[in-house]
Amino acid sequence: MASAALSAIAGALLSPLRDISLEKLISYLWDYLSSSPSPSSPDEEETQQQLMDSLEALEDVKLNVKVMQSRIMRLFEKHKQNERVVGLHNKLKDVSYDIQDLESEMKYMELERKVQEINKADQETFTASQSSRGLKRLFKFSPQSSEKKRRLLTSSQSLGLSTDDELVRKITSIIKQINSIESKLKDEIKLEEWFDQITLNGVYDPREQLHFTQNKRVTTSSTFDREIYGRDDEIQRLIGFLKEPNVNDNISIVPIIGMGGMGKTTLAQVVFNIREVENYFDKKAWICVSHHFDRFRITKEIVDIISPIVQCGNTTNLDLLERELERHLTGKKFLLVLDDVWSDEWQHLLIPLQSAQPQAVKIIVTCRDPTVLKSIDKGNQIILEGLCDQDYWSFFVNCAFAKKNPNNYSQALHDIGKCIIRKLKGSPLAAKTVGKLLGRSLTEKHWKDVLESDLWKLETDAHDIMPALALSYYHLPRHLQQCFVFCSVVPKSYVCYVDDLISMWIANGLYTRK
Repeated sequence: MASAALSAIAGALLSPLRDISLEKLISYLWDYLSSSPSPSSPDEEETQQQLMDSLEALEDVKLNVKVMQSRIMRLFEKHKQNERVVGLHNKLKDVSYDIQDLESEMKYMELERKVQEINKADQETFTASQSSRGLKRLFKFSPQSSEKKRRLLTSSQSLGLSTDDELVRKITSIIKQINSIESKLKDEIKLEEWFDQITLNGVYDPREQLHFTQNKRVTTSSTFDREIYGRDDEIQRLIGFLKEPNVNDNISIVPIIGMGGMGKTTLAQVVFNIREVENYFDKKAWICVSHHFDRFRITKEIVDIISPIVQCGNTTNLDLLERELERHLTGKKFLLVLDDVWSDEWQHLLIPLQSAQPQAVKIIVTCRDPTVLKSIDKGNQIILEGLCDQDYWSFFVNCAFAKKNPNNYSQALHDIGKCIIRKLKGSPLAAKTVGKLLGRSLTEKHWKDVLESDLWKLETDAHDIMPALALSYYHLPRHLQQCFVFCSVVPKSYVCYVDDLISMWIANGLYTRK
């Protein structure tokens, strides 16, 4: 999953919503009704019947509340920027507060009833003791002590708590709010029910687990893509740059610039592993820089790669590492890839490379923001944009149909697919993410549901691929979504090992080891 998608979805802890249950309130209300005296007038009888009807209506919506809470929370976790979902979330919180307030009232009224029973029993005991002189001394009751006990609890009427009419009104208000939320939720949960249907029989692929290291995204020189689509010109241009002699300096830099998901890393991986490039350079190194620039770490990683036997492997001295780097690069042709660069601090690495007096150093820098290049000559830069229509369609078909023959499926399915890729902005990552999801069910209904999804309404500009990337999060089973959101508590630069993370999930009741 793209780091942009991870940041947008799990960048912060979500606003808590207390667990809403009507069980306790209903129990209090039944106890209240069962202990109420028989009505003494037609009006009281009518009010008591209204209360009974309201209670039965509350029973009817009891299960709906649990379902609504679960689905609204899922929507809120994914679409915190969606005003409609935020509104539903806040409305449900308001209902939860109303339920909690009424529970407190009913609990107090039940406590008042019990105290009244105790007072009544004490008064009867006191009266009985007065009628029998023989028993009178055995009890230490007096009118004063009995009065004190009766005053232990302030009456509900004095506190302004609900009468039967007010109880009916409050219960009716709660039911109306719940029904209103449920009605407004229908459009939102339509898509959710579709995802639930998919993930119900879905299989979790452990290869898709999130791995946490010092930086939230780690890349290597290995590539899993057997075929590269639509980047032939860029590949040949990059190979030509790497093999041409340096003109004015022994260090030449080529930036690969583009939005997230455009294939910058994949392009660098392909060229890094081409045989003619491997044969041209004496040494080469792939370094993932990412958000957290650490000059010591990067220098040490380069030394570890180019020197089979490192004499200073346990050192914490940067100067020693840089001198070791210079010693191994003197007179050599060296290829260095700095992937996922976010800061211009990477240019500090040029100092020891220049001091090494190498025969030639070629550096590939992949980045999203061209400002990290600063004074670097941008004449050789490669700007990656979306794939052209034909190449993009071929790549999308490969992702969606995998090993299946696309010609065996209806033209209508292909037409829906072409409508979908127009929403993907030419991004290879978006095509791979959505294509994989579509491939789980190669049916017109499934593809049409994706096409008509409200997710596409969340895009903020013509280049926004966030809705497409969010689908991979939606596709996770619910318990894994919770685990994923939990990862937002991990500090950005914290080294978190998989076993430790799983232990934290287990400790918080989010995961059970099988």
